[in-house]
Amino acid sequence: MKSFLTALKFLTIIPLGKVKGVEDQRKLARSIIYFPLVGILIGSVLVAIDFILKPFFPGSLVNLVILVALVVITGALHLDGFMDSMDGLFSGQNKNRILEIMRDSRVGSFATVALVLLLLLKLFFLNEIQSDIRWPVLILMPALSRWTVIYSAWLYPYARREGGGLGKVFAKSVSKRGFIGATILIIILSGLLLRLKGIITLLIVFGVLFWLTRWINKKIGGMTGDTYGAIIEVVEVVTLITVYSVNFLNL
Repeated sequence: MKSFLTALKFLTIIPLGKVKGVEDQRKLARSIIYFPLVGILIGSVLVAIDFILKPFFPGSLVNLVILVALVVITGALHLDGFMDSMDGLFSGQNKNRILEIMRDSRVGSFATVALVLLLLLKLFFLNEIQSDIRWPVLILMPALSRWTVIYSAWLYPYARREGGGLGKVFAKSVSKRGFIGATILIIILSGLLLRLKGIITLLIVFGVLFWLTRWINKKIGGMTGDTYGAIIEVVEVVTLITVYSVNFLNL
């Protein structure tokens, strides 16, 4: 329970008071296996917002509120990492320079454009997701995307040699048992929420994740806190696109 609260405190702005473990790197590292559960909770909040607002407001407005809520509840933590990663990874520089750019707090033009496109894609597909799978998608999207941090941390080392941000806490901190347990949870959740379509979605998303993490690792030799955030944001979009496509094609 303590590890779950630590993960919840770290990933959201939900007021929990002082939670022991957030400042303790070892306890914070252990909390990573609860990231998918935090994702389920975030998704449940999105479903509650949809349930409350849908009878009174147009669907497009409700989806905008859901998107804003997703940003607010996470404190824009992952969006910040996404923007830093876009500036660095697409800079065309070598590894050391990429890491320097990612650490720079200034936002470049590429990151700004990437952020706008990311949010537009999320809003577009939230508007397009079919009503019969809407609530399952709102739960699966944040849960699956936060599982990707477990995969990335289990498989890849921390990219920076000197110093370290929050990403260093998680890199290589996941045990094989923890990874398998979290993965089984995501497989079961995908099947329960969307049945066969959920499993197909999971396989496609995993294919994208496999390629994306290998590409990042090739660029900078591992992962950072910024790339974890970027992966979460990208996978949220990929999940929306994939679920919509799988359902549309009736696979």
